[in-house]
Amino acid sequence: HISDMIHAAGLEVSMFTSYADLSHPEPSNREGQMASIRWDVDAAVVFRTHVVRLTAGRWYEGQSPEKTLKRIAESLKGSLDYAEEKGVMLALEDHPQVGTKIADFVRILELVDDERLKVNLDTSNPMEAGDDPVELAKRVKARVVHVHMSDRSTNLQHQVVGEGAVDFVSIFHILKEAGYDGWLS
Repeated sequence: HISDMIHAAGLEVSMFTSYADLSHPEPSNREGQMASIRWDVDAAVVFRTHVVRLTAGRWYEGQSPEKTLKRIAESLKGSLDYAEEKGVMLALEDHPQVGTKIADFVRILELVDDERLKVNLDTSNPMEAGDDPVELAKRVKARVVHVHMSDRSTNLQHQVVGEGAVDFVSIFHILKEAGYDGWLS
């Protein structure tokens, strides 16, 4: 079993990475996505990690932004009890498409209105929406349970961490002041 090999080698799994599209207009599709989240939670238990990273989804033509954000929030709310029962935290990432813009990401957290929903902070994704990653760190610092370190140049090309435009010093200060003592992946 790969999980046993990982742990026998003295390694840990920091989180289980999942991709979800909770914004789909069809309820049956979203129900399937929620079933997939339950599977991901079960996989996290097998790999002995307590964090499942989720994405919100994408924008669908003809769907209003607020309605899309509400769909995502309802699906996330519907997944939190199962995760809690298994001892796993769901961590939403500021991931393209929906959620890259800070206002949309924070709105999803407000609509879910449940402190059990945590954040996997990606340090460069807000740049895709023209937003400042430092501002996102300020807004979500109390909910961060995992950090995905990534860097980009000013023209949004991925860079080696520390060689791009992300202000890591400010982000680290914000996280440290909030008491963050978790993974930097």
